[in-house]
Amino acid sequence: MHAAQKILSDTHNRQYPLPDGGWQLYQEWHNVLMLHWKVSLEEITPLLPAGLEPDLCHGEAWVSWLSFTVKNTQIRSLLPLPFSGFNEVNLRTYVTCNGRPGIYMFKIEANKLSAVLLNRLITSIPYTKSRIDANEGSVKILNRAKAYTTNLNYCYTEAISSKSYLDYWLTERHCLYVLNNNKLCGYNIHHKEWNLNDAIVSVYRLRYKVGGLTIGKHRLEKKHFSKKIRVLVWPKELIST
Repeated sequence: MHAAQKILSDTHNRQYPLPDGGWQLYQEWHNVLMLHWKVSLEEITPLLPAGLEPDLCHGEAWVSWLSFTVKNTQIRSLLPLPFSGFNEVNLRTYVTCNGRPGIYMFKIEANKLSAVLLNRLITSIPYTKSRIDANEGSVKILNRAKAYTTNLNYCYTEAISSKSYLDYWLTERHCLYVLNNNKLCGYNIHHKEWNLNDAIVSVYRLRYKVGGLTIGKHRLEKKHFSKKIRVLVWPKELIST
């Protein structure tokens, strides 16, 4: 059985049914580090395009930063793409669209120009190029054009055997939204439930600025690590607003 069939056979972690139609892209995400901050609703709301509303956990808004290595990218019915491995970093917040929970991507970066161009061609997701040096235990990023910087060391500890509501809320999201050429686009995704570990960040310097929101100045509230997850991505949908 192909990995995609195994992924599709397990949907207990979804908040709504699988989308109609076939998936477009298969990927594996390795060494996934997730950092999470609480932010004020006043900081988030002006940054969201029409059609999206902030999603709150116990009345609080959150922003998350993820770093991982993408491997074995495959378009459906084709062989894995050559040179498809790359490091990715994304910055996101939590939203609803027509009542459906998802994530809104502020930034999506890759360390290879070929990955930026391929992803834009295949999915239209607006990747940008950054220098990302990522290994298990460290992440360093420099994007001079955007003045983004990251330098952190981390380790992961024991597996989270009993997840909190917040653990689920932050990680089990199956639709992502991006603004592409001033048009709001949605992408359904699916994966099995995350296997999460706690993480410890020992060296920490991170600065991302989005509008009036500066990520990194807030207290780092939550950290997760996952060794590997397999992900399916469906084709782009234009969102009517």
